[in-house]
Amino acid sequence: MRKARTHLSMDRRFVFAMLYLLSAMASTPAAADDGMTVAQIREHVRIAKGPPLENYRETIDTVLPATRKHAVTAFLHDDYRETVTEGPVTTSSGEYHDKRWHQNANGEILPDAPDPTNAEGEVIATTSRRIAEPVDGYLLSSLDSLGRGTKLYVAAGTWNVVREDRIRAATTTVTTYDGFRKVAGHTFAFHVTSKNGRSEDDEDVRLADVSVGGVSDGDVAIPAPSRQLVEFPAGKTIVALPVREDHGKFVVRVQIGGRGLDMLIDSGASGIVLEEGVAQELGLAKFGTETNDFNAGAFQESSAIVPLMRVGDLTMRNVVVFTAPKIDEPSDMHDFRAVGLLGFDFIDAMALKLDYYDGTATAFAPGVFVPPAAGDGFVTDLRLGDGAPLVSLDVNGATGDRFLIDTGGYSSLLLFNQFARRHPAAMHDEGGGGEYKRNIRLMGIGGELATKPYQFARVALGGVTFHDYLGFLITQRGAYDDGTDGALGPDLLHLFDLTFDYANSKAYFYFHQ
Repeated sequence: MRKARTHLSMDRRFVFAMLYLLSAMASTPAAADDGMTVAQIREHVRIAKGPPLENYRETIDTVLPATRKHAVTAFLHDDYRETVTEGPVTTSSGEYHDKRWHQNANGEILPDAPDPTNAEGEVIATTSRRIAEPVDGYLLSSLDSLGRGTKLYVAAGTWNVVREDRIRAATTTVTTYDGFRKVAGHTFAFHVTSKNGRSEDDEDVRLADVSVGGVSDGDVAIPAPSRQLVEFPAGKTIVALPVREDHGKFVVRVQIGGRGLDMLIDSGASGIVLEEGVAQELGLAKFGTETNDFNAGAFQESSAIVPLMRVGDLTMRNVVVFTAPKIDEPSDMHDFRAVGLLGFDFIDAMALKLDYYDGTATAFAPGVFVPPAAGDGFVTDLRLGDGAPLVSLDVNGATGDRFLIDTGGYSSLLLFNQFARRHPAAMHDEGGGGEYKRNIRLMGIGGELATKPYQFARVALGGVTFHDYLGFLITQRGAYDDGTDGALGPDLLHLFDLTFDYANSKAYFYFHQ
């Protein structure tokens, strides 16, 4: 599943979270003890910040225990582009003409496509109350039914947001804002700190400079990819990969530093991943260590650069990878030992066909893949902003729009707590779940996952409907608490020939002929 997450800069979020969160707070606002309403508090904050600047640059420096980041952001009206340097790596992100995007560490551009307009969000209750501690002012809380969400602390008199608490199942991140100064009539917090209880993640953020004017359209436009990560051999545009299919997973032989390594083709990984022990054996220098807590459990994640990586006839140079704890172990489900994952960065560089029936994987150079003619199958749109393909799935009449296609995952259908909370009526067991005797505990990166089986009367993907379908709800507290509804694993995917065409945000599912 989401074994690794792309390192997106948090600097911009720190500085601009105040306006965003105030505008995003939703539904049923309640007045503070002294009668001050949420709308009135928001208006005071808006006036205190002053009129927005239409054309400027800002420079932000962030210090963490294991790394430093330098970010420069250009703003032009409603558009912006942020460029972040961390060690030897540069990433960027932005919004241009209402299109959000980001560029990962390997130079690839990802469109941050929004969920469909009918996508359901969490039910949020917004309240306000007068407080004396930790600041004399007001507390604005925007929380779901489990008490997760955001709290903002607004100082009376100045109407500055001086603290933000982001509450998740596993952690609460406390961000404080100070050093407020006006530039061209607009208020900025020149100093921001962030702590989540893990010292390795402590951030100290300084707004080093704000420069008004001089930004042009080219400074905020979506850039072109900085390179083609995967090189095809001369004269070849279609390449068979050295894989074997084992219980629904594609194991590929990869050459790094003169060693042959088994890695999984894993659409659920948002990057390319190596076990940290293997990275150490290869002599790779790690940088940018931070906590990843979006998986089975929290673990330390670093970055490294692999000078040369070969996948059969394909070549990749200076590849930015993530490192993670032990990825896989042989079990009764398979007999391989994978020490890495070929995730988004690899799959995005081509069109990739996975033929489960023949156990083959085929790479098509950009622009070469021709979609199959309409026939016994379907095509579905993908949303790729998190570095992993998300699709819509219907479970017992309830639609979740953030189901992950996870070729390196487990079972056939996994559901996460977000879907179960939003759609309790859909979580009806037809009887097969309760009768399922096997105690399923899955091993994910960072720990073990407890599950609960369900037999669903109806599961529909694209134009295909499955009846009396067995799936599993992840019951591990805090696991995959990142807004994803669930995952489609190899036991379902192996019914199809599956082709990923990330360049066009499409996936093609066809039954074996």
